[in-house]
Amino acid sequence: MLEVYCQMLYDLDQDQALLLFTATPGTESHDKLQLLSVIGAQKLAGPAVATAGQEKVNPNALPLDDFATEAMQLLSQDPTPRAILVKGVLMHRWAERDGTYDDLVAQRSQALARLLGREG
Repeated sequence: MLEVYCQMLYDLDQDQALLLFTATPGTESHDKLQLLSVIGAQKLAGPAVATAGQEKVNPNALPLDDFATEAMQLLSQDPTPRAILVKGVLMHRWAERDGTYDDLVAQRSQALARLLGREG
C-alpha cells in the first residue's frame, strides 16, 4: 500500500490538470513512489474525471478521489502494469476488439450533444 498526497495543478483556464503525487521522505511509500517515477507507467488512461467543477457539467465524470485511488492501486501492483487503465476506460480500450466501437461512438456523440444542449 502507498500512502501519498495528491495535489492538482491547473493551467490558467482550468481546463487541464496535472496530478502531483508526493509521499513523506524516509517512508516506504516515498521509496516506492521514487521507484515508480524511475520505472514509470507507459500509459495512464482515465475516463472523464470530475476536476474543477467537471461534475456539474458531466454528472457521469468519475470523482477525482475514486480515480486517484484506483490508479494508485494499479500502480502499486507487482509487477506494475505497462498500461494503467481504470475500469471506467476499459470499454473504450477494448471497443474495437469487442465489436462495440460503433455503438460506443454513437453513445458518446449523443452524450456530448446533451452536454452541449444540442439534442436532436
